[in-house]
Amino acid sequence: MNRWKMLIALLPILSLIACENKNAATPKEATAAPASTTAPAPKVVVKKVAMDQLKLKAAKGWEGEFNKAMSSWTYEKYIPAGDGTNDLGGRFYIDAWDTDMPAKAADYAKKLKTKKGFQDMGYIWTKAETKDIPGGWMISGVSIDKSDKEAKPEEAFVMNIGGCSCRGSTFKNKAMYDEAVAACQSIKP
Repeated sequence: MNRWKMLIALLPILSLIACENKNAATPKEATAAPASTTAPAPKVVVKKVAMDQLKLKAAKGWEGEFNKAMSSWTYEKYIPAGDGTNDLGGRFYIDAWDTDMPAKAADYAKKLKTKKGFQDMGYIWTKAETKDIPGGWMISGVSIDKSDKEAKPEEAFVMNIGGCSCRGSTFKNKAMYDEAVAACQSIKP
């Protein structure tokens, strides 16, 4: 879960705490915190993206749905299952880049491989390779849902591109993965 989504969920609690602390010291009265001896991690410089106006080129069959409350997109493509029904061929998500996330691809990849649930609840990456792409960077690899004992490893990706985060997994085949990656690389905020 993105940090900003967790913050939205915590807003009612934070407002109660703020009300209880009305008599707390003002910033001038508060004791200054000791200076940090380590440099802060670099932040991603992000331009404000109008997510509802986002443009991308998706291959035939991909359908996008904008969630106004979350200001994010979900794209899905269904393919014939062979029994007269359709199966989910793939899914990817696009959000505004969360500036609390690591700015460098290598740092982001390290967290994917070492911190369960860093990007998606229950998931950890067993392989993560980074590369620069026009407008940002991409991490491709393999993730697995550690909360599901029957889960199988899945090909996955995440991109920092044009002020957006684009991430995907749950692909039926390599063609679905490649189409999702191409769609994300075409993002025009």
